[in-house]
Amino acid sequence: MPQQAARWIQLASLAALVIASAPASVMAEGGQISVRADLEYQYADTEIKDEASGEKTDTDFSRFKHKYDVELRQELLPFLEIRSGGIFEFIDLSSNGEGFDADSHERTRWLFGELNLNNPLYTASTAYRRRKFEFNRDDTPKLERDREEIAGLLKWRPVGFPEIDLDVDTTRIWDKANTVDQTVDRVLLKSRYDYRDVHFDYTYTRLDTDRKIEDAGSLNQVHDAGVSYTDEFFEDRLQLTSAARLNYQILEPRGNEVVERPTPLPDTVFYFAIDGDPNTLELVPPASLTDINIGQGGGFNTVSVGLYFDLPTAADRIHIGLDADETVVFDVAEDFVWTVSWTDDTDLELAIWNTFPANSVKAKYDPIENRFEISFPRVENAIAIKVATDPQPTATGPILISRIQAFTTVAVSPGEDLEDIDHHYSLGLRWAFSDRTDASYQGYFRHQKFEPFDTTKKTFTNGLSLRHQFHPKLVGNAKVLRTDTDETARDDLTNHSYSASLRADYFDTLRQTLTYSGFHDDLGGRTSYSNAILLRTNADLYEGWSAIMDLSYSAKHLTEGDDLNDATVRLTTNVDPHPKLKFVFDYRLSHVDQTGRSSWLDHRARFQGFWVPLRTLSFFASVRLRDNGFDDEGLLVSQNYSVSWSPFPDGLLRFSVGYNRSVDTRDNTVSALSPRIDWQVTRTTLFTLLSNLGTTETDRETIDVKNVRLTLRTFF
Repeated sequence: MPQQAARWIQLASLAALVIASAPASVMAEGGQISVRADLEYQYADTEIKDEASGEKTDTDFSRFKHKYDVELRQELLPFLEIRSGGIFEFIDLSSNGEGFDADSHERTRWLFGELNLNNPLYTASTAYRRRKFEFNRDDTPKLERDREEIAGLLKWRPVGFPEIDLDVDTTRIWDKANTVDQTVDRVLLKSRYDYRDVHFDYTYTRLDTDRKIEDAGSLNQVHDAGVSYTDEFFEDRLQLTSAARLNYQILEPRGNEVVERPTPLPDTVFYFAIDGDPNTLELVPPASLTDINIGQGGGFNTVSVGLYFDLPTAADRIHIGLDADETVVFDVAEDFVWTVSWTDDTDLELAIWNTFPANSVKAKYDPIENRFEISFPRVENAIAIKVATDPQPTATGPILISRIQAFTTVAVSPGEDLEDIDHHYSLGLRWAFSDRTDASYQGYFRHQKFEPFDTTKKTFTNGLSLRHQFHPKLVGNAKVLRTDTDETARDDLTNHSYSASLRADYFDTLRQTLTYSGFHDDLGGRTSYSNAILLRTNADLYEGWSAIMDLSYSAKHLTEGDDLNDATVRLTTNVDPHPKLKFVFDYRLSHVDQTGRSSWLDHRARFQGFWVPLRTLSFFASVRLRDNGFDDEGLLVSQNYSVSWSPFPDGLLRFSVGYNRSVDTRDNTVSALSPRIDWQVTRTTLFTLLSNLGTTETDRETIDVKNVRLTLRTFF
């Protein structure tokens, strides 16, 4: 950011802070003052018993946090508002165990000031934010880290003219020990314009990073422009969609740099609540990963999170962003062991995962960004990538995964710039022969060029699809697709994929779909192919009783010459005999035959029951079974039970208690009793008492945890 512009933004922000910090008497006319105070005390006692030696280790932990939020708002003129305030957080921790006795103190202060102008035509704002973090522990040097941010924003919304968004900010992070001194200047310019059936958009991004201690950094500039056109002709019988996009990126590193190139952001991320169990697969938007807890309360099951790409993608590094206090993560960061796997299958439930050896995966925790950075051998054509780890029950709080992003890394020398040019074009045509029949064509061309490596990659795709309604209850679809890929120093790849399906709605309560799909790849004369057929039956057997049955068979011939055949039967049923009672049953049996191995059977079953006899009382039970002949581990059983009781669901005083228990065949057991009291002392004051008594038993150790947390929150 130019120094003069940064100086003006800083002066305006400081002026906002001074004005908004005036006495309450000055703020009385049209002003608002809000204050919130949070006081929290937590005590935990953890006992770990080694089953082999019988040795016990006892650890006591206490934590007292008090946090105060102050915010002031004042409307100076119509459409003009000023905001300022601060957040002050103090945390004192004490840990005691055999051979150690440590105390630590954490202080965090946020100060901010904003000046906002908002009217129907344009929006403008300036902001100044300052954060100071101090951490002092008996056995480590004192850590003091500062973060300063100056930002400006302008949005223009004219009628009949292009919309423009301009967002600029500069951020500096440094510490007293001179181990970190980093400045990041960012400029983001966006413009959008619609003219009849044509849409234009342009985005310019400038990111200038300067790491003074290492005398290194980089300047990254990205230009992204696109145009699209959509229309209908011949009385809407012909639909035309077309688009073109150009992306130009130049990266100018300073010093010896290992540059991270982000992979295209997918629309979908996923996680397995129990890694390896397809029944626990969840597909979620990228911003909804905080259901995954790898800290206190995360259980003992290995969890995994991942990225699902639309096209084969290269990657060799993943960032796992966290939603947790840095000190909570820092204490257990070295205890996490990460496993990285990838697949080129498009069906995540049936995917065969390739796992990297443990010694090839490197992970480190970055407290500044509050994330794990995981490196692994480069994979070139991944449809999905996932990372897995075991939760750490000894963490002093929950550690939630909030985001995941993949990268490819490139080592560059001083004075060597990286330049990427990526342009792609698409054309879609759909012709409706009648109300019952239509055909479509999809064309796609992409050209990528990378400098200074002098490499290019060309992708050309052509596809045809046909839909025909034979009968109001019988509809057929067919599709064939060819993709040619030409990349410098690599073998040419030709891919043919094809599918056909027939859907029959016999009755409102009975439906069937027969689907055939396959592909054929030719990579420099080496071929691989797959053919699969699936018959799915959906039936509503009775009111409150539905079922799905899948019969499938697939045959794959891999590039290495191996054959893999899989025949699967799957039955899922949901039974709701009463509004307060529900059962779910899922069973899957697969017969797998692979070259070089004897065939094996894979059994998987799941049973879940929900019972809510009263509004204040609920029960849940779940049993999972798996017997996989591939790993010869025998029958594995996982059981989970929970009870929730809220005798006073309404009113100022509320009490609830929950009980959970999980057991598996390996004698791994997790049980927890969690009573809770919430008391609305006044309209603005809430008191909460939460206790957790838990035990985790494995063949290696037994962990007993007693945890009590008291919270008092008030605001006005």
